Amino acid sequence: MRARRRPRPHRTRSVRLRVPAGPAPQRHPARAERHRGERRGRDGRHLRAGGREQPAAPRGRAAGAGARAAGFALDAAGKSGTTNDLRDAWFVGFTPELLAVVWVGFDDNQPLGLSGTTAALPIWTSFMARALSGHENQTFQAPDGVTFVEIDRDTGKLALPTCPRTTTEAFLTGTEPQELCELHR
Repeated sequence: MRARRRPRPHRTRSVRLRVPAGPAPQRHPARAERHRGERRGRDGRHLRAGGREQPAAPRGRAAGAGARAAGFALDAAGKSGTTNDLRDAWFVGFTPELLAVVWVGFDDNQPLGLSGTTAALPIWTSFMARALSGHENQTFQAPDGVTFVEIDRDTGKLALPTCPRTTTEAFLTGTEPQELCELHR
């Protein structure tokens, strides 16, 4: 039986970009860059929403921290993903102005061995930083009927000033918790 050779990654020669309300598509030469980063969790995180960090899961802020560490400071939200066997990695992220999706993987379904935050997020961050360079930060606007409430992370109830771990959560108006945290009274 012959051993299969691992395909060689290839480099994209250019990226065509059209920024909303901007000029006609422009050509941007692609550069191969080496990205180093600490090991991070596999599921994605919101980067920032309305100027506040909003974790998608209580395990951390892997994608947001990675994007900020790479110099992307605009308000953005996103989700990373990785297949169970690390064959594919992706990151979908957006600002109020622009949405971009990055997928990284091999055409022959060979394992990539990298997560979405390790493989795709650095590419997304680099692209978005260039695409939106010179643009002022635009914050996300919550739609009508959405209320933001401070919640105690330990109980899921309304936070008191004495609660040590709180987070701001969005609720449809009228569905937000009504009970106060009893653990930290």
